[in-house]
Amino acid sequence: VLYEENFTPSIEPIVEYSVDATGEADTLTLDPALRLHLNKEFFQSKILDKGGSSELLNQNNFRDYFRGIYIDADQVNNEGTMMLLNLMHEAAGVVLYYKTKVPDARDTDDDGDREELIEVRRAYKLNF
Repeated sequence: VLYEENFTPSIEPIVEYSVDATGEADTLTLDPALRLHLNKEFFQSKILDKGGSSELLNQNNFRDYFRGIYIDADQVNNEGTMMLLNLMHEAAGVVLYYKTKVPDARDTDDDGDREELIEVRRAYKLNF
């Protein structure tokens, strides 16, 4: 099970705050969408821990291994809600957020050492 909480659709835009590569604060206003924080352990064991395996060797192997995600909607109250899930939209997919260590080529901590490893956040998108 990837997500077990209630989700109520809203017409309100989604506002995200981030910091770009130069350290500047950035505000993004996105169209309403279904955005859920899914079970991290599932993706850790089913995808990330499979690094170097035949399941992740190429796109065909991955598609054969990871057949998809099943979405089941249950009635929450008596009012009902209708929502369109456009899985063909360019933004549709699952984004895996992770941390990794890379050489500090920009010397972000100003210590003169460009070879030390620093932790950075990354994302990888699985399109539908």
